[in-house]
Amino acid sequence: MAQAKMINKKIIIFSILFILLLVYFLIFEKKIEEKEIAKNNLFKYVIADVKKFTIEKSNKIIEVERVLNNWIIKKPAQIPGSKVDIDSYLQDARDLQKDKVVGKNMTNLKPYGLDAPKVIFKVHAADELLVLKLGDMNPDQSGYYAKIENQPEVRILETVAESTLDKELFYFRDKDIFKLNIEDIKECSIVDNGKKYLLKIKDDAWVMEMPIKFEGPEPGAIDIKDAAGSILDISIKKFFDLDNRVPDAKTGLGASKRVIKVIDNKNKIIILNIGKEIKDSIQYYARKSNEGMVFAIDKNTYDNVIADLNTIVEEKKKLDQEKKKEEEERKKKEAEEKKEKAAAADKE
Repeated sequence: MAQAKMINKKIIIFSILFILLLVYFLIFEKKIEEKEIAKNNLFKYVIADVKKFTIEKSNKIIEVERVLNNWIIKKPAQIPGSKVDIDSYLQDARDLQKDKVVGKNMTNLKPYGLDAPKVIFKVHAADELLVLKLGDMNPDQSGYYAKIENQPEVRILETVAESTLDKELFYFRDKDIFKLNIEDIKECSIVDNGKKYLLKIKDDAWVMEMPIKFEGPEPGAIDIKDAAGSILDISIKKFFDLDNRVPDAKTGLGASKRVIKVIDNKNKIIILNIGKEIKDSIQYYARKSNEGMVFAIDKNTYDNVIADLNTIVEEKKKLDQEKKKEEEERKKKEAEEKKEKAAAADKE
């Protein structure tokens, strides 16, 4: 018996050691693979060192500059940039993989489309300016011709190079309306066609105050905190400024019937007015209070928030009805028991 236990103990120890070695091997192999891929990266810059970058295409320029720890779009207009999206763009551009070299020190770049490039990507990283020109697709359509300025090689880049580098202005813009996490707010409300919903923090928990008081969640119910958080998920899907402004009469924002109000922990108030549904689009016109810029939000995202809030209201009503029914049944049972006791006493 003791010998069997010893054998089992050894098997367990060897099994654990094998698993640990396997995990170490997999991690080690992954790191080696990542290093090998990094060796073939198009650029070697560190994202934190990038001060500015530009994208030039078809006589259009997008210029983005780092200001402190934020990104500001300088061209075609000075507007806030999205840090998450811009950092992601710089990473994807840096990690593009080089393929074969097709030639060096070529004087005629026209056969490769590099005399009039599809995209010119310029990145100022630390004290270095890197310029990449992206030309035509090669004959077998396996990649794009490319050349880094001041380097002799004409190379082929993987086919994702164009979609990686050639982004529209919308991609880089800040699309976050509230710029808050659920932990940053203490109250939010929505007025939707005359009906008001009010959610707020009470004793460190989210509760509904209007149109019905509910401190949930009950088992299976929609969490009130989740409903509040889904309001913060509403984001910008399209901008109506620069060259595509729309008049107020078209947006319906002059007399908005849908209004979201969020109050953060520092008592800062953010108000979002929501107007008409945009023609041929599953979106609403919207605008933040005291700001002139009109944008679009996703209709389904907003409608789902209202649907969730209505579900919470209906759940509360259902619970109240069940409790009322239980109370009526309890009183009825007590009355019957009392009647039975009285009848038994009369017989005695």
